[in-house]
Amino acid sequence: MEQPKRPNRTVACIVVLGALAGMVGSWMLLAFLSAQILSRAQEKAPPDSMQCVINLRALYSAAQLYAQENDGRLPLADSWSDALIDKGADKTAFECPRLRASSYGYAMNSDLSGQKLSEIENRKRTVLFFESSLARRNAHDKVESLPKPSRHRGGNLVIYADGRTSEILDQTQGRRR
Repeated sequence: MEQPKRPNRTVACIVVLGALAGMVGSWMLLAFLSAQILSRAQEKAPPDSMQCVINLRALYSAAQLYAQENDGRLPLADSWSDALIDKGADKTAFECPRLRASSYGYAMNSDLSGQKLSEIENRKRTVLFFESSLARRNAHDKVESLPKPSRHRGGNLVIYADGRTSEILDQTQGRRR
C-alpha cells in the first residue's frame, strides 16, 4: 500500500514568502507615493502660507470660545485682539510670518463687531478675519485693507465666519481660489 503524498513544504514556504514579499513591496510603494504627494503639496503651499492659515484658525477658535462665553457674540472690533488673547489666542497668532517680527498682520471685519455668530446671514461668504496692511493691534475695517501687493502668490488669506480659510485674489477681490 502506498503512503499518501504529503504536500511539499518547500513549495508552501516559497508561496508564503512570495506573498509576504509582495505585501512588503506594496507597502514600500505606497510609502514612496505618499511621500511624493506630501512633498508636492508642501511645494504648492509655502511654509509661511501654512503658518498664516494656522494663525487664522487659532484666531477663529479663540473667537468661537469668546462667543460661547458672551451670549454667542463676537468681540467688538475696536478691542478684538485684546479679547481673544484673554481667550487663549497666543500672541504669535496675531503675527503674519511675512512681516517683520512682532508685527500684527490681521484685522477683523468691522461689520461683524459684537454680532452673534448664529445671526450672520451668509457665514460661508462673510470674511471674519483677514490679512491686513494696517499692521496694528485691534485693526479692523470692512475688509478694505487687504495688502497690495498680496503677501502670498497672488492673494491674501482670509477666514470666513463658518471657519473655512481661503485666498482672495488680488485682481478680483471676492473671487476665491
